[in-house]
Amino acid sequence: MGGPSDVVLETAASIPWDKLGPRPLCDGCLGRLLGKAGHGLTNPERGLALRARFGVPTGWPCWVCGGLLDELGKFAGLVAENFAPWEFRTFLVGSKVDPEVSAREEALWTELGARHAEPIKSELNREIGKRVERRLGKVAEFAHPDIVAIVDTAFDSVSVQVNPIFIYGRYRKLVRGIPQTRWPCRRCQRR
Repeated sequence: MGGPSDVVLETAASIPWDKLGPRPLCDGCLGRLLGKAGHGLTNPERGLALRARFGVPTGWPCWVCGGLLDELGKFAGLVAENFAPWEFRTFLVGSKVDPEVSAREEALWTELGARHAEPIKSELNREIGKRVERRLGKVAEFAHPDIVAIVDTAFDSVSVQVNPIFIYGRYRKLVRGIPQTRWPCRRCQRR
């Protein structure tokens, strides 16, 4: 058995690449067509291997993402800027993608019969999260993050959701004469 790129190229042999036609794809979008095939490669690395092996045309702008994947650094900067006022240990990044981009992507999957494709949202979340992790030195956590950023790629905006902290406490009634419930004032009767 060969390396990770051999698994990807073996899986890619079943895709009819001639159906792609003249539509240019960036390396990230091309690699994402087989994003769930094999491990150990980034989508741009997969895309380069596929382009070299199957002669997929290159060009600008990408037919699927329209250059969205080139803006990962900008989105990571927006997230870091919006995280600045908060104190936290763990975070998570989510994204909203233009429905037209998702529709083009799904149409391409159907047309090529790509069964191992990864959605663009997954790549955006992962790659923006990696960049924020490096920039802030914080850890991305999927189960219970302290803070969550939702990146809206269409409007270049970030909304932040701060998850609550729960503090456990115990009430101990040590004196008999102090009531547990709130009682009205005996003098004014709550007037």
